[in-house]
Amino acid sequence: MEESRTVSYERSGTDKNRGVLVVEWSDPEMPEGLGVEGYGLRCRKAGDADWTTSSLPSRTMHTRIAGLECGAEYRVQVRVRSTAGNGAWGKAEFAPTCLPDAPEIVAIGASNGGISVSWNRPNDGGSEITSYAVRATSTQNAPGQSSPSGHVITVPGDNNTYLIETHGSNRVYADLMYKVTVVVFNEVGVSNGSEPRFRCGSDPVPGAPAITNEHHTIEQDENGAMSFTVEWAAPDDAYVASPNAYEFSHRIAVADDEDENPWTTHTLGHDARSHTIAGATPGAAYETRVWARNGIGYSDYSEVVKYKMPAQFTGAFATLTMTRDTGIPVYSLYWGQGIGSDETLSAAALPPTCGGPATIGRIKAANRLAGRCPRER
Repeated sequence: MEESRTVSYERSGTDKNRGVLVVEWSDPEMPEGLGVEGYGLRCRKAGDADWTTSSLPSRTMHTRIAGLECGAEYRVQVRVRSTAGNGAWGKAEFAPTCLPDAPEIVAIGASNGGISVSWNRPNDGGSEITSYAVRATSTQNAPGQSSPSGHVITVPGDNNTYLIETHGSNRVYADLMYKVTVVVFNEVGVSNGSEPRFRCGSDPVPGAPAITNEHHTIEQDENGAMSFTVEWAAPDDAYVASPNAYEFSHRIAVADDEDENPWTTHTLGHDARSHTIAGATPGAAYETRVWARNGIGYSDYSEVVKYKMPAQFTGAFATLTMTRDTGIPVYSLYWGQGIGSDETLSAAALPPTCGGPATIGRIKAANRLAGRCPRER
């Protein structure tokens, strides 16, 4: 007997007994006057006592044994049946060919014109991979239809990527979310499906960013100009490609009975996570917001966050960290002269050079020299 391609391959569950073994043998040399009437074949798993036998016609030089357990070794014996009787058993041991392993989708994206899918080439189960099938099913009904949009596309076995386009017979709709899976075929059958991945037919608009800093640090240069920085986090949405830009806006807040000021907007790059407002007005409250955009459109605005400014510094260069909304100072690197009126400080807010925790009531910063610790009143 000659062994066909045989690779031991471990599987489990419902696929356990779907191994296949193709056994081939050569025509034996027969004594003169004897003819081959057929062949006998028997097979059993290593360690089992019972054989499964079959009788094959004379012109058969190979057979296919199905329903074998993947990962097991099998003993297969063939003997010739002639006009003089049965010959001796020819012996061989084989491992069955099995179903391929499930592939893994390694990349999925909204490409120009559809959903691009790439997957790994899995263990072939001992048999050459003949093809893949890519299935894309929308999670909602297709436009104008009473059922989801679904497609199965066959891909040749030597390929591991495919673009499901937004036009043609296998189209996907740009505004629908799709569940995408891939299966593999070999001579035994079809693998389990890959773990599903989800993707829109095209990039939707990003989710809204979120402004993150609970405190803001005001800096004043030697000329008295103040500035502060607002920070945000990128949208957290697993199905959305990264934004290609952010737009940050700010304006000075006014009383409820006054006309609102216009927003000042700055367009920033895709990797921007903060923006510094320079030339801030002393004593003003600034409203800030940010939104993201991509090639499809704009996200919702972030929550509008307000940051209050102190009165104008009149002394040396200084920085002051304050809580947003309330504008209560929490830490000062330098206390310059004239930092507004009375403010409430906690003991934990004192610089470490001020001798450690202390009970601090209301203090007036206007009487403090730059660099000195505040004193109780």
